[in-house]
Amino acid sequence: MEISFYVDEGGSLSVDSNCEIFVLGCSIVQDVKSLRLEIINKENYIRNKLQFNNPNFKGFHASEDHPDIYSEFVRLLREAPFRSYLVFIKVSKNTIEDKEKIYIKMVGALFKNLFLQHKNNNISIFFEENGIFKNSISKKVFKEELVRVSKKIGKTINFNVNICKKKEKLLAITDYVNHIFLKAYRVKIKPCRVLNYKLIKSKIGMIYDIDKGIYYNSKNELMIGEDNNSIIF
Repeated sequence: MEISFYVDEGGSLSVDSNCEIFVLGCSIVQDVKSLRLEIINKENYIRNKLQFNNPNFKGFHASEDHPDIYSEFVRLLREAPFRSYLVFIKVSKNTIEDKEKIYIKMVGALFKNLFLQHKNNNISIFFEENGIFKNSISKKVFKEELVRVSKKIGKTINFNVNICKKKEKLLAITDYVNHIFLKAYRVKIKPCRVLNYKLIKSKIGMIYDIDKGIYYNSKNELMIGEDNNSIIF
């Protein structure tokens, strides 16, 4: 089976960013053509709908989108056929010392389980370009790490690695899932952020806390928030 992985980051590894955690997410899509068309149709809806008044809308980006547009994409996520997996680490002074090393560690942690689950598939992996690596270096580094992971689990995995810009429409899925998780994870959260997470949490197959070495899923629950705003993954 041919499947595609869309990998993007959320937050920052810098202690000056006010981010509590840094997250790396991967969304798995089987029917790439159909889901890309869904996103294009949603973009056209936003451009043409009078209430948005946004004819120059260029595409979805969670941290920049107006709340009304944000809600439209969350609505799409609820029905879209994909599955997301996340790994995260708490941001501290230690995380800024070697960002490249930490990023690669997160890639390895993320793909160990994904490769085991999809060992018989042909996998196209799309990494969103980032500021931690130069593009000419990142493809080589990511491929080397993924080869190391496949050897570690004792499987021969058929995969190819691609580096792409934000304009790749399916990256918006991972971008939004990361953003929703980051906002919900904060101790002081708003009800709307909790609601967004509730709406899409069934799409998340696994969350891995690197610091604690704990995998969370529907059987091992992750508490997000506190008091009356607490929600369970």
